[in-house]
Amino acid sequence: MTVGSKINILQLLKCKMRIILCDCRTLIGTFAAYDQHMNVVLIDCVEYKKYKAKKQPAVEGKKTLGVVIIRGENITSIIVDEQPPGSSSRYESSSRSYRR
Repeated sequence: MTVGSKINILQLLKCKMRIILCDCRTLIGTFAAYDQHMNVVLIDCVEYKKYKAKKQPAVEGKKTLGVVIIRGENITSIIVDEQPPGSSSRYESSSRSYRR
């Protein structure tokens, strides 16, 4: 991992993230920490999982977990849902100056 990519990952701290695991569970929470193995810590985490009974449509279950440590080898995908509070892009700040 290069220094440039570490800086990019650190900018994602406090972002709301959606992590999809190998077993098709989805975890949504606030990105708090990671390590060299890409183990991830999420806070205020909620788990979503689809349950399917025989001959019935799938039902999505929701479970509040709190603080979760996710092993890096179980992660299939990481998606940033929201930017951290208080951060703004350079386009937002320039568009605000034109509003009156």
